[in-house]
Amino acid sequence: MVPVRMSFNVINLFPTPVYHSKVEITPDIIEAVNNTEFTRFESEDGDTSVYKYVLKRPEFKLLRQQIEEHISNYVRNVICIDREVPFYITNSWIVRHNLGDHAQEHMHWNSVYSGIVYLQCNNNSGQLRFVRRLTGMVMKPNYTEDNVYNMNEQSYTPEPEDIVIFPSSLYHSVTASRSETPRLCLAFNVFWKGVFGETAIDELII
Repeated sequence: MVPVRMSFNVINLFPTPVYHSKVEITPDIIEAVNNTEFTRFESEDGDTSVYKYVLKRPEFKLLRQQIEEHISNYVRNVICIDREVPFYITNSWIVRHNLGDHAQEHMHWNSVYSGIVYLQCNNNSGQLRFVRRLTGMVMKPNYTEDNVYNMNEQSYTPEPEDIVIFPSSLYHSVTASRSETPRLCLAFNVFWKGVFGETAIDELII
């Protein structure tokens, strides 16, 4: 029997855009982070800065400008949101993970987009893990290989000066650090303001 040659296309419906790029981290930023007051998370899996608006501090001014440029690139050129819709950083905080620390699976409430800047890390500092949560009755067969269509989680190993931006509703976690050097990162949330909606029925002013 002659094999049937099949011609087909696969349409990627509703992909999740995770943005990755680089920023410049200067020694004075690391010094400012090391002088930051920290408190232990209630979950006892890491430390967080007491102050939750660190990008308002003057020593983070240049870093904030870089982050805002990347946010603009993400929302204007990737998501293609109208330039009349302004975005702003709502809060920002430092996370410190020592040996054995990790971040539980979570998402960010009251935010549209969230991001992470890696200030200090290495190959043993743990991976950033993104999770696709499925609803309804689903089955999990054995796959011959992993690909973007069957994977429910995906991880990558961050490097210093990485910036990652993603929808705040995307669940993520961080695997345990196996490094003696603290993993330092800056997390932030982004929101928008303006008039939304196409008709008076669904109009929203923020």
